[in-house]
Amino acid sequence: MVQSQTPSQASLVGGGCETERELLTTFSNARASSCTDLGNQLRSNCDNVVSAVNQNADNIVSATCQGLRNAVANAARSGVTPAGSCCSAVQAFIKQGCSCDQQINNLATTLLGYNANTIKASTYVAQVSTCGPVCNPCGNGPCGCGGAAPA
Repeated sequence: MVQSQTPSQASLVGGGCETERELLTTFSNARASSCTDLGNQLRSNCDNVVSAVNQNADNIVSATCQGLRNAVANAARSGVTPAGSCCSAVQAFIKQGCSCDQQINNLATTLLGYNANTIKASTYVAQVSTCGPVCNPCGNGPCGCGGAAPA
């Protein structure tokens, strides 16, 4: 009599590796799809902010906390400030861990022509702008999780 195997039993005897790979791929694709949707919302709701960040991304990711705060304040004086819908979009993008996803960063770089640091810089800006504080699961930049300089 042949007994059927549970998925965990199948993986123990070597029969489940393909299934596990398929599940991981499905999960990865679902997450990428969700992050792509959130990224599109961010882009459509934050176009003026993302454009400004894209132009200055390398400087933003290497800035000190005070330098970052000064840059955000200067941008606000120039009229580059996130609207409420932009803040909702960026917070959802960050909280879902999308800024940690290298696939999303690659898509933004290759398909949209963004600087390789644009997504990281955008999360740093969000933390000290009117959208913050928002904690980023993949790194909080020079001003820390709550937007204040780390002690």
